[in-house]
Amino acid sequence: HKGAFIWYQEAAWGGYTEAQFKFGEMYEKDQYYSKAAEWYRKAAEQGHAEAQFKFEAMQGGAEAQYKLGKRYEKGEGMPQDYGEAANWYRMAAEQGHAKAQNSLGYLYDHGKGVKENNKKAVEWFRKAAAQGYDVAQNNLGIMYAKPMATACGRMTRKRRSGIERRPIKDMPRRKKSFQNVVPELARLISMAMVCRKVTLKDTLGLSWRY
Repeated sequence: HKGAFIWYQEAAWGGYTEAQFKFGEMYEKDQYYSKAAEWYRKAAEQGHAEAQFKFEAMQGGAEAQYKLGKRYEKGEGMPQDYGEAANWYRMAAEQGHAKAQNSLGYLYDHGKGVKENNKKAVEWFRKAAAQGYDVAQNNLGIMYAKPMATACGRMTRKRRSGIERRPIKDMPRRKKSFQNVVPELARLISMAMVCRKVTLKDTLGLSWRY
């Protein structure tokens, strides 16, 4: 580690963009965030895209942190890394960013980058849903339905609630939709759909459009 640090330091001071970025990563890993931001800024000024995203996120902006988390989750412009995605989502989520809260809940539900934990998934979905974020309301309804679906044991995961989870992308707006139903009512409706094998459309006269 010490040898790599010295090498990156010399290369970074010499103006090598990738070395500046790696040097910033080493500082970030050791939790010297101000130093990390300084080197990310230097690399970003030379056109390093990932350094630019990290520099903006390290300024404490929840939206920038959410977008960086999403890029790590999707592997857009940088290597896919669910662990990094979870870290940046968490930073934004703790500042009350609804989309980041929903995305972090999704990672907990699927065990991507974090240990699978349904309780924490529900916790983060609930925080986002409480802010009126419709995708989180949808996901929270599904989470409420899962225990009853397991007990009934007659339907696949996708069919348990009569709908398909869409954790990251925003769903089209519409006047009537299942995700706008309050969570407790969503739970009761989901239970009815599971055990009676009726669809969302049968229950509410609604259906998803993709």
